Amino acid sequence: MLLDLLYHLIEPLLDHPEKLEINHLDTKDVDIFLISASESDRGYLLGRDGRTADSLRHLVQRAGDLTDREVVIDILD
Repeated sequence: MLLDLLYHLIEPLLDHPEKLEINHLDTKDVDIFLISASESDRGYLLGRDGRTADSLRHLVQRAGDLTDREVVIDILD
């Protein structure tokens, strides 16, 4: 559910959505998402002063609250 939500939120922001990779690590209480995009799209993903990335984290963390799981999102270089 959260993985699909991330793809749905991120793909429209990118010029090259086919290069988007989101790896999901599932532990007992935490969902960890490692996001990788093309170098030219990284700025769109992060946003000015990190605002887009913060908004993505906030939305997905709220969705994770519905399943009583902690969510960690890391955008890789």
